[in-house]
Amino acid sequence: MDDSTLDVVTKRIGTARTRREAIVAALAVAAGGIGLPLLGGGDAEAKKHKKKKRCLKTGKPCKSKKQCCSKDKLLCDVPVNGSNSDTFCCGGQGSKCGPPNGDGDDTKPFCCVNFECVNQKCVPVPDEP
Repeated sequence: MDDSTLDVVTKRIGTARTRREAIVAALAVAAGGIGLPLLGGGDAEAKKHKKKKRCLKTGKPCKSKKQCCSKDKLLCDVPVNGSNSDTFCCGGQGSKCGPPNGDGDDTKPFCCVNFECVNQKCVPVPDEP
């Protein structure tokens, strides 16, 4: 087995995620490289199991709606009590929000501007007549 083949096999054994992958790689070494074609699918397999990017939770800085957790109904916008230029993942319609404190101020998690917290759910602020 030449050095480059040995390097490939050694790398495969070192990066094996499961015992099965490590055994297949070890068998390839023992067989003198005969099993290398079996190992070739490792890269394709690794691509399948690529880690998904996690969505941002409420209160985290964001740049687009795609970054915020849609299952939590979050938007990338200015939160209530936030400054106009800072966007964070905050509550859109139907998302969970914090109850008001003793002074009546909103608490975390915050709704986005144009939403208010009613019964711990963000609802659109009604238009004034």
